[in-house]
Amino acid sequence: MIAESGSFKDAAHKLNISPSVLTRSIQALEAYLNTPLIIRTTRSLKLTTAGLTYLESVRQIITTLDKANSAIKKLHQIKPYGTINLSMPGIMQGEPHIGFFAKFSRAYPDIILNINNNMSPFQLINNQADIVISEFNINDKQFNREILYSINKRVFAAPKYLEQYGKPSTINDLQQHNCLLYAPASPAGIWEFAKRTKVKIKSNYRVESGVSIIPAAVAGIGLIWVEEDLVKAEVAEGKLVPIDIKPGVYSCLLNLYYLPTAYTGIVRLLIDEIIKYFSDYQNIQRLLKL
Repeated sequence: MIAESGSFKDAAHKLNISPSVLTRSIQALEAYLNTPLIIRTTRSLKLTTAGLTYLESVRQIITTLDKANSAIKKLHQIKPYGTINLSMPGIMQGEPHIGFFAKFSRAYPDIILNINNNMSPFQLINNQADIVISEFNINDKQFNREILYSINKRVFAAPKYLEQYGKPSTINDLQQHNCLLYAPASPAGIWEFAKRTKVKIKSNYRVESGVSIIPAAVAGIGLIWVEEDLVKAEVAEGKLVPIDIKPGVYSCLLNLYYLPTAYTGIVRLLIDEIIKYFSDYQNIQRLLKL
């Protein structure tokens, strides 16, 4: 600015600072470089050889920075696009979590979410999935694992089912009831309760999609074993009744798995969004329980 205007006073005016502040800044720079940059006289000023060299170098740096800033702005203007293969419990494709995926799809309409219900993290190895959300607790160095939140699973039934068949109270009682089986979550037909107590259930109604198992229970076909938060609305409306089964409610973690090499681009975008969503969701649930 000083070189272009030829005057400290004019340069200070254009920079909206006082001439004294500008003078001290130049003096500090000359002291730092240990060389004079400007030759001052009462009538004029001109750059020294060092000053001319320094000015040219600074101009090149500013040009490079401008190009970098422009490239970053263009990058942000490019809308994310592509396909993400996401595996998660089908039951998460209903309330209350479907709103998150609806919001994500509206925000990124050019990203295709290809969803399946297989909850095995080992899908990541053969590229069947980019992200897996699962109740399965697997410690394997091949995967990165993020804990989303803690869930409680318990048994529920419709009032009309309980009127006809009675209410079970222990895991042994479950043997006398029809239990609706969501296969991806219970591939061996086993339900688990507190103290790692497990029971092999009987079922004449098995589904691969978790979304359909809740309406089946509401219709009175049998008992279901699901996360408490997923049937809050049905319980509030009296369509389903929670059942206490000894030895107690089963607690587990909902995990997100991905390969370290996959944490880039649109996959990273979705992972970060999911982690933030479940962090907010868990905080809201804690507040509601206060």
